[in-house]
Amino acid sequence: MPFKHEKFVAKVGDENREHLEADEQIEEAVPGETSSLSTTPIFVFVDLVRRLRGRVGSRLLILTDRNLYVAATGMTRPWKVKEVKARYPRSAAGAHLREYAKGGVVEVDGERIHFQFPIAKHVRALVKAAGGGGAESAG
Repeated sequence: MPFKHEKFVAKVGDENREHLEADEQIEEAVPGETSSLSTTPIFVFVDLVRRLRGRVGSRLLILTDRNLYVAATGMTRPWKVKEVKARYPRSAAGAHLREYAKGGVVEVDGERIHFQFPIAKHVRALVKAAGGGGAESAG
């Protein structure tokens, strides 16, 4: 089933009102991971073990009309915020955000968040709207 971005953004807004300011409108929301994940069968198992040991975590970048949020989410519900890791005012969000590898990796204050290829265009849109740094080669 293909990723329906508009439905995902709406679900993020519906499920996480308690973490947002009153009347705050979500413009973009993209799920990612704290480490790149594999797609080959044996390494999927290795990634699962890494996740269970706490070495890989799910993250959600949320851009609203007022703020940029970096949130920790669960593996099975990437739209449901467990904890807000960071919040930046929209006017200062670009100073904390840098895009690498054409939307595949975003760094927020030293923490790299990796995204799957199909949603890279949404990641680029979020970084551009927040005024973040341009794409560089990942190192």
